[in-house]
Amino acid sequence: MSTVDFGEAFEKALIVIDSCKKVEQLESANNYINNVFKTFAELEEEYLVADEKLQSSYNTLRVFLGEQRNRILGS
Repeated sequence: MSTVDFGEAFEKALIVIDSCKKVEQLESANNYINNVFKTFAELEEEYLVADEKLQSSYNTLRVFLGEQRNRILGS
């Protein structure tokens, strides 16, 4: 069984977001971003806990998703 490292998942998330050409596709990209977070965050009691690198990367992906949404809506 192969595992994906964080860098690969982050790069794929950027590709997924960049490939969106319609607003409806952004929902799938949003789900992918959230799944990356859930995959690499640690479960402590009832909460997911993310280290600084994961938090920063997640925020970067959210910003990139918003920028892609603006590009789609602006065209």
